[in-house]
Formats: sequence, structure tokens, C-alpha cells
Amino acid sequence: MTDDTRKYVDGVDLSRLPLQAGPVLIALGQSNEGKPVTAICPACGHVISVEARGNPISAWVHSCPCGVCNGSFRGL
Repeated sequence: MTDDTRKYVDGVDLSRLPLQAGPVLIALGQSNEGKPVTAICPACGHVISVEARGNPISAWVHSCPCGVCNGSFRGL
């Protein structure tokens, strides 16, 4: 994890979360800031894709080819 991506998970206790939680949080943070998503799925090694939903944006759908990082995030 680089200093650039560490800011997205700083202060989050990842030890109690699934292995994919860190990369998903990084992907959501990068997407929310308009940066290219570079977070990698720990299971398949592919970049996690993020799609914003709503107007105004109030939800994000995240996924990877193997399905481990599939899900959605609502709020903010």
C-alpha cells in the first residue's frame, strides 16, 4: 500500500473486516475523487471497477471478474 492509497483506509481497523475491504475502500475513494481506480482484488489480481449511481451520486457499485469484490456502497 502506498502513501497515496493509505489515506483511504487510515484509521479503519481492517483486521476485523474481510480481506477485500481495504482494496474496495481504496477503489471507492479513488473513484469518488475522480482519480483512476488502481485498487487490485486480492483474490483474482484484477483492478476493481467502480460505477457511481444516482443524481446526485449517492451509491457506488464495485466489482471484479472473480466476484469477490462485488457489492454496493450507499451513503455519503
